[in-house]
Amino acid sequence: MKRNICIRPISRKDKGNYLKLFNSEDFGCIGINSDLKPSIYEEEKILDGVIEETILSTRVLVIEDNNEFIGYTSVSRSSEHTYHIGQFVIRKDKRGQGYGKILMEEVKKYAATEDCDINLECISNATGFFQRQGFVKGHSSSFSYPRKRNLLKRKQPLFPSYELICQERDERNKNEIKSFKKFLDSPLFKEIMKL
Repeated sequence: MKRNICIRPISRKDKGNYLKLFNSEDFGCIGINSDLKPSIYEEEKILDGVIEETILSTRVLVIEDNNEFIGYTSVSRSSEHTYHIGQFVIRKDKRGQGYGKILMEEVKKYAATEDCDINLECISNATGFFQRQGFVKGHSSSFSYPRKRNLLKRKQPLFPSYELICQERDERNKNEIKSFKKFLDSPLFKEIMKL
């Protein structure tokens, strides 16, 4: 069968496939130790924010072949000139067929568009894969891919401006502080303090 590969931002229709792969035993993800992996409920909440674009600092790219869900990567804008790959997952039955390389090349193009380095923590057995993709091993389990200006760039950036991401983060922090202060003034908190 001829390949018809598509890489695109995640949409609501991908949610089931994403969560199924996230929850699978062959997760094979970087950056998340299986003992420390967030619950599927936490992951679903974050995913909803990414899909609805209420979380601006994280994007999820899906790779599919002939409309078949193959895998995904979650990328965060961690600073003005840095992308951080939090998850990079290809279905176990599709590994070793070049899908991971194709997906990584797309992330590199986006990073070049925004003049960003790429970093990640790899605590799985995929270290060889990332080194073959040009990542340099740092201390412990960290890897980095320095900015490459000679790569073919994407026409559209993956993220909104970094200033907008910072504004969204600051607003979220203010709301969390307000919520916490409200809790401190609540009868429930006062009851807890009596115990």
